[in-house]
Amino acid sequence: MSFPSNTQWSVAPFDNNGTISSFHPTPWEFGNGTMQAQGLWNGEYQHTPSSSNTIKCHLNNGDMFEVIFVTTTRFIATKNGGLYRFGKLI
Repeated sequence: MSFPSNTQWSVAPFDNNGTISSFHPTPWEFGNGTMQAQGLWNGEYQHTPSSSNTIKCHLNNGDMFEVIFVTTTRFIATKNGGLYRFGKLI
């Protein structure tokens, strides 16, 4: 699977009960190794060598999580072992 360079994703909170909340109005934008939610945060991501569909994300505010691309148009982010965000390609 290819990684998300130069893409935008609509993202919503996702909890361990499987509930997806409302999508945030600011999309996540992935560049070539960089990511941001414009005006809110920015950071970097790295490919995970052990998985062709997972990236590790490190935000400049110290936040860390993983993004698993389940299809070419959907992802699930996990944080501290729990569900964190659901994303769909815009």
